Amino acid sequence: EVVLVDLPADELLARLKSGRVYQGPQADRAAGNFFRKGNLIALRELALRRTADRVEGDVRAWRVEQSVDTLWKTGAALLACVGPGADAEQVVRSSARLAGQLGARWHAVYVETPPLQRLPAARRQQILDSLRLAEKLGAATAVLPGTDVAAELARYAASRNLSRLVLGRPAPAASWKPWRLWRPALAQRLAQLAPGADLLEIAAAAVPARALRDRHAARPAGPEPAQARAQLLHYLLGAGASLAAGLLGWLLDDWLDLANIAMLFMLVVLGVAYRCGRGPSVLATCISVATLDFVFVAPRFSFAVSDFQYVVTFGVMLAVGLITGHLTALLRFQAQAARQRERRWHALYEFASRLSGALQPEQVLDATREFVAQAFRARATLLLPDAEGRLQAPTDTAGAEAPLPEAGTAQWAFDHAQPAGLGTDTLPASPLFYLPLVAPMRTRGVLALLPPAASPGDWMAVPEQRQQLDTFATLTAIALERVHYIEVAQGALVDMESERLRHLDVVHA
Repeated sequence: EVVLVDLPADELLARLKSGRVYQGPQADRAAGNFFRKGNLIALRELALRRTADRVEGDVRAWRVEQSVDTLWKTGAALLACVGPGADAEQVVRSSARLAGQLGARWHAVYVETPPLQRLPAARRQQILDSLRLAEKLGAATAVLPGTDVAAELARYAASRNLSRLVLGRPAPAASWKPWRLWRPALAQRLAQLAPGADLLEIAAAAVPARALRDRHAARPAGPEPAQARAQLLHYLLGAGASLAAGLLGWLLDDWLDLANIAMLFMLVVLGVAYRCGRGPSVLATCISVATLDFVFVAPRFSFAVSDFQYVVTFGVMLAVGLITGHLTALLRFQAQAARQRERRWHALYEFASRLSGALQPEQVLDATREFVAQAFRARATLLLPDAEGRLQAPTDTAGAEAPLPEAGTAQWAFDHAQPAGLGTDTLPASPLFYLPLVAPMRTRGVLALLPPAASPGDWMAVPEQRQQLDTFATLTAIALERVHYIEVAQGALVDMESERLRHLDVVHA
């Protein structure tokens, strides 16, 4: 238990002067040296901050134990809401400055919804860079899959008692947009879902007109060819499934009622939404309604409708098909995100279990190479330093499977404890990615990775993959440090035993 005894600096100096702390000349020397008013004020602030941190930790533990999901403004913790826009870096830097001024912890979170998951590789790399910058500036980062950005942010803030949310200010709309009535801005949604939180909007930095033109010119014109072909195939599959359902209904027209044929079309829409996504399901819904009207509703083989009741039927069928397709696509996205999350956790668990039994650096290297190849489809090699801190060439016998690292780039990454090579700001033309293995005590080596030849540029396009790789590197560094201290302990034990035997020899002599 922490007991705080707080006194103002003037009162403590008065007690010192009256002789209650030191006597005679010793009190005068203390007042002129350590017990100056500035030092006492600084010590008082430090004691209050340490006590507040201790109490804040107790509050967080109690909230977790009692499952409290409401915000308590007991601290100044921040949550930086990183978005896909160009102001993400500005939000991160402003949050870091504000956290430094307040002396508070802060988090940086990006919520990935189904539309954001389909962003081009350049935009996803920009998000990854923003999260990486936040982590360098001292933030705890996270990528949350979800369908509602505001709901996920509010839930994350409540679970960690983050009472201040920092987000970018949206650009002013050039004209009134009617969908704003049922799709409010992010700040409005956060104000509704987290009424106890403070919302801080960061204005975007002014960008010169030439930079805007360059950014617009560098923006990708569309999806990649392979992705475009896959999307086209999904749309063709959705259209073909609807037409096939119409053909099947026409063959079974003598045995099925119109309502049953409509249900057959709804089943096709559901399957297309689950297999191909939202866009193809919308196309399948429209084709199904048109086919039902053209083939099965009198007058047949015409889009004319003789009975107004069928218009209501078509409208309800279209609405139900669109809603069902949307919900199925969201379920598909959530299931995919859950599978990816489970694979990452399983890989980390197996890797940690394998490293826990490693007693030599060669065993750590073998485990790292195996799991990196499985998780990232990359070939890896490990460079360890000698006693003088110079990285040594790998001496394993992997042959052509292990990449050949560049000594200068690897040494730079080791000396500066920063990644280098492919995909970084330092020597990006290098074919290898160099990741330093930073342990609690010191940097233990460098992990050199050679991405697959089919996709060397986008093998780390997903933010979670980079975070998983960093976790792999941290586990490897801790394992190497543990192996090092095992060797140190064994050496010390041998020295102690040798000294004991030498002492026994002297006694017997």
